[in-house]
Order: sequence, then C-alpha cells, then structure tokens
Amino acid sequence: MDCKFIEEPFGMFCDEHVNCFTLESLNYMMNSLGFQLISSNIIYDSYSNITAANPCISTIWKKINKPIIRKKVSQKAEEALKGYINGNVQALENAQGIINSIGGEEKLAVWGVGNHLSMLFANTELMQKNIVKFYDSDMKKCSLTLMNKKITAFTDDDIANGVVESILISTYTAQIPIKVVLDKYKSKCNVYTLYND
Repeated sequence: MDCKFIEEPFGMFCDEHVNCFTLESLNYMMNSLGFQLISSNIIYDSYSNITAANPCISTIWKKINKPIIRKKVSQKAEEALKGYINGNVQALENAQGIINSIGGEEKLAVWGVGNHLSMLFANTELMQKNIVKFYDSDMKKCSLTLMNKKITAFTDDDIANGVVESILISTYTAQIPIKVVLDKYKSKCNVYTLYND
C-alpha cells in the first residue's frame, strides 16, 4: 500500500507492485512458508534514499524445519483495509456518473495515463467512450501508444482544429494544475473533472 497516495481514491493500490503487507501480515505469510523473522526495520523517513514509497519494511528471515501456524491477521488491520476501500466507493461512484454523462460521439481526450487511468478502465465505462487522444505531462510516456493512439503532450491545436471536443482529467494528484491550464479553453471544450477541487 502506497501511503503517499492515501488521499487519492484507490491510490494506495498500485498495479506496479504488490506491497499490501503490515509487519504482522508479512510475518504470517513467511511463517506459513517455513521462515522465522530474525530482524525487522520499518522506515517512515520520506527523506531516505529508498526509492520505494514509505513506509518500507526491511526484514531478514531464517528457514526453519517446520512452518509456524499462526492465527489470522489482526482484526484491526483487516478493518483498516476494509475502511479504506469502503471510504473510496463513493468517490468511484461519482467518477462513474461523470464518465457516464459523456456523450458517446463526443471526441474525448484523456489527460493522464497512469495507474489512475487503469483503475478507471477497470471500473467504469470509459473505454466505451469515443477517445481520440491521450495526453500526459510525463515526457517519458509521450510517443508510447495506448489503445492504438500515440500519447502526446497537451496541445491547444487539437481544440482549435476540432480534433478534441472534450477533455477528461484522469488524475487525482494533478487535477488542479491541469484544470488551471484548461480553464481558458472552457468556452471551446468541455473539461471533465472527477473530484471536488
């Protein structure tokens, strides 16, 4: 779970890694595989040189002869995870409603092609919309393709030339700065945001 995205709906879940462990749940899994914990360290320092998100659990294990059977992971950890998921259901339902309101023939550009977009593709009808362009501010993604369309940086030429009629901002963390960029085009282009500013 990636705590730096705790405010983003479902942002703590990242499809690039499976990091859904507390020290207790990691210990439970490793014990069931026949390993015993020797040493552990939980790092919360956001200024450390660890490239992964924080907190980070560093552990050392020893292989033992017989797996240790442990009780279920604590009720508190399970409740916290369920609470996080349930707390985001309303945000997802709101996003589904906004996406459903986009006309089927509307020439739509989507700005933001990261994990957030993957979550929207999996949980909404966005893929059924008339997506004509993908924009991203990360130049490393530009020139890649998605749905057989080249990912590019935003250009207002697409609006001026009628290539794009509307833009969906598909990011929680950068929604506000992207909306500021697009505010001057509101008279020529529909701008869809999924979250309250």
